Amino acid sequence: MNKKLYKDIESMQWHPTQEHSLVVTTESGHLIGFDSRNFTQPVYSVQAHAKQCSAASFSPHISGMLATVGSDSICKVWDVTSTNTEGKAEPKLISKRDLKQGELFSVQFYSDIAWVLAAGGSKGEVAIWDTEESAEIKKHF
Repeated sequence: MNKKLYKDIESMQWHPTQEHSLVVTTESGHLIGFDSRNFTQPVYSVQAHAKQCSAASFSPHISGMLATVGSDSICKVWDVTSTNTEGKAEPKLISKRDLKQGELFSVQFYSDIAWVLAAGGSKGEVAIWDTEESAEIKKHF
């Protein structure tokens, strides 16, 4: 276990339907998935952003869809149900977008509309992204 990955945790988010699934984002840009019954070893860990990974949000309607934001000004949409060639969990990046809000600090999917998320950053404004407009996202999910 690489304890350095856990330094300076930025946010945590429980999966909306999988009671033991939790993701953590870090200042070093990592997205780390855990099973809460065993915190000694992560289920997965990916370098999600080049800089700080500020926040994550699960879609409440689309299974496995997760958005992350970072201080690199990018919002990314992942499929956290993906696996690698050995069958181990490994989130897959589906799409990304520069939301033009400077460093991004927060993200949240809208609870009533499956594809819509909002993010906020250092410019002090809210950006809305209808992810259904992305051909990659719509095709994948």
